[in-house]
Amino acid sequence: MNLAFGILAECPHCGEKKELFQLGSGNNIGSKTWSDLKIEMPMMPMVSPVQKCPKCGHFFMLREAKKEQGKTYSFEKGWLTFEDSLLALEELKSDKKGRLELLTMIVTWAYNDIQRKEPKSDPLSPRKEKSEKIRNTPTPEQTEIFKSVIKELLEQGIYTNNELFLMELYRELGIQYFFLKLAGELILAELYREIGEFDKCIHILEKFDPQNEFHKRIKNSIIEHAKQQDSNVFCVLGE
Repeated sequence: MNLAFGILAECPHCGEKKELFQLGSGNNIGSKTWSDLKIEMPMMPMVSPVQKCPKCGHFFMLREAKKEQGKTYSFEKGWLTFEDSLLALEELKSDKKGRLELLTMIVTWAYNDIQRKEPKSDPLSPRKEKSEKIRNTPTPEQTEIFKSVIKELLEQGIYTNNELFLMELYRELGIQYFFLKLAGELILAELYREIGEFDKCIHILEKFDPQNEFHKRIKNSIIEHAKQQDSNVFCVLGE
């Protein structure tokens, strides 16, 4: 992985310039794809498409912000906490094509990031094997809020399998997701699984005809977890 000087993204609310990470070149070694279709690439990290201004606290879409080349390196990627993602949803939601769907992903990823992060180890405790590792878990309050918010968004009819919408989503998320070729049914089914509506999740996927082996693997994995009534995010590839 080779770094480039950071990018300065201008907050449209106060004009503050936020310095963000920029990659010179990278690769997909060590990458992971999760059931919520978030991709983690240690050698090709992605900057969040939704940013929070460090000065005024408002949120803005990175693709729509004015940008200029920085003169120093930056490792800031700007991924939001779960609480901030909820605020961003309220501030940025609009009728613009793909906007609500993107914000739904940002909220979902932020919630699941709580589980994706490795818990801090206790140096005084015996080292545990990987299979015994305990994941961080959201609080009951966070889980209740997440399920309520996602259910409300799903009731608004988000994530139909519309190619034009998906192309808008690719542009917001970055080039990695263009190659992933997201399918609306996979996203929709996963959201229902994560809020505990397992039968609806399975029903959607039973009617879904995967167009490649990757989609087939995701479909089968989500169905398997739904049948076990497991609503936790899990790694599909790379772990």
